[in-house]
Amino acid sequence: PPLYHLNREVFAKQKVAIKRHYDFFSPLHRELALQPLTDFRWLTADKLVQTVSFGDQIEITANFSQQTFTNRTIDLPAQTLEVRWQDGSRQPVRFHPVH
Repeated sequence: PPLYHLNREVFAKQKVAIKRHYDFFSPLHRELALQPLTDFRWLTADKLVQTVSFGDQIEITANFSQQTFTNRTIDLPAQTLEVRWQDGSRQPVRFHPVH
């Protein structure tokens, strides 16, 4: 999630977005807090699409580019991240910061 530099005026304008980030990332961070980072890879030469794994449980792919990223395992819209549980216990979830 982003780092925020806030004062009262900025918070008033951004509180809905901040709450969305908090609601998405807080449960994920609680789940990952004690998991080791086990893999990191750039998926594109420009390094705007990357994937990271924690333990043997969770893989997060982030697309920071302005276009959809597609390979044999994922079709990820621009500016979106996807969380996948490796054991298949949960469906993948996506987060797009601008809605």
